[in-house]
Amino acid sequence: MRTELEKYIIEEQLIKPAESILLAVSGGIDSMVLLHLFQEIKTIPFAVAHCNFKLRGADSDLDEAFIKNYCAENNIKFFVKSFDTSGFAKAQGISIQMAARELRYSWFSELAQQQQFAKIALAQHLDDQSETFFINLLRGTGIAGIHGILPKNGNLIRPLLFTDRKEIVRYQEKNAIPFREDKSNASDKYTRNYIRHHILPEFEKLTPDFSYKLNSNIKNFREIEDFYKTSINKNLVKIIHKEANSEKILINDLLTLDFTDLHLREYLLKFGFNSDTIYKVYHQLNKPVSGKYFNSETHRLLINREEIIIRKINKQLKNTYQLSANEAIEFPINLRSEIILNKLKTYNTSSEIALFDVGKLKLPLIIRKWKKNDYFYPFGMNGKKKLSDFFIDLKLSQFEKEDIWLLTSEEDIIWVIGYRTDNRYRITKNTKQILKITFKDGTN
Repeated sequence: MRTELEKYIIEEQLIKPAESILLAVSGGIDSMVLLHLFQEIKTIPFAVAHCNFKLRGADSDLDEAFIKNYCAENNIKFFVKSFDTSGFAKAQGISIQMAARELRYSWFSELAQQQQFAKIALAQHLDDQSETFFINLLRGTGIAGIHGILPKNGNLIRPLLFTDRKEIVRYQEKNAIPFREDKSNASDKYTRNYIRHHILPEFEKLTPDFSYKLNSNIKNFREIEDFYKTSINKNLVKIIHKEANSEKILINDLLTLDFTDLHLREYLLKFGFNSDTIYKVYHQLNKPVSGKYFNSETHRLLINREEIIIRKINKQLKNTYQLSANEAIEFPINLRSEIILNKLKTYNTSSEIALFDVGKLKLPLIIRKWKKNDYFYPFGMNGKKKLSDFFIDLKLSQFEKEDIWLLTSEEDIIWVIGYRTDNRYRITKNTKQILKITFKDGTN
């Protein structure tokens, strides 16, 4: 197997001479075989990285100890990091599997950069390729999902994609390679495990080398995909309008393209939208309803009158922030406040400068997003107005509404930032001190 691995590395140009490799090792049979093979090659410098996701109680810590001891016994440089995966998943509003993936790849990338590893090697093999192929089909996919796992993707490499699980087991048994068994691999509650235990064996009854044949077809799919994507992207780049925090496509421009549904699918898949959502978006194009939006795990899509707008969901924002007197902040928006004496002959205000009577304020001020039934007393008016009606008058899109921040004194809205101040907190002849607040647009 070592000879086959060396040949595959050369064929796929996975590793250049003198490059150092970071091996991602879980302790399972696949990654331990990959580690053993790199030990046998001897000419490729490498180290081991292990993630402890703290998801399997004592077993997670036993995995870590097992790999740490193995590396110590074999004089292999070892890196490990523990994660609060459940807490991260909850905070980000994503699945445990997605959380583990994000944490793993983020740390690997950071570690590779810090320690100057040229590549990160993962132990996925042909059976993983087959499983991923069927998972993508079940979820609904474009041609990118059909191509399966790539041997090389940026600095991620998969040196075992030349072989299958049976060969890996044979190699492990022949060389008595120790490994840890993840008990969750036996459970059919995970889609991947069900496919591994029940679907692939049925195909192997028809053709024992099913994984190899499927991989051969996948290589053909990749060539078709390259041509397909080149054509699609050449058309899309002409109609995509990129802005600071979003991308926009005019619906009429999209509808002029041949195979509109394919262009839309390939465009939206890269933002994490699934097939069902893309189908719904496509069927809204000829009957656009302003304010209709759809979410993926990472992005939000808005159909706003005659355009599609896509932006990343900002999960770092919390509910409220504070602004004190004589303070400058840059997050969540750029504001600077200062108290000045009321000696102004004229009061210069604009969408970026607001003036308030300090004597009427309760400091610190609160910065927050708007919510249903919010109201204020727009400057120049005596009566109150609901923010929802105020936004309708301004003809703001859903995304524009979501971008707006409010400045409040206790429960009172004193400034719809960037738009209008509240009449109750205006400067009068009796005002002794003025709170001047300057807003610099460009951050949300």
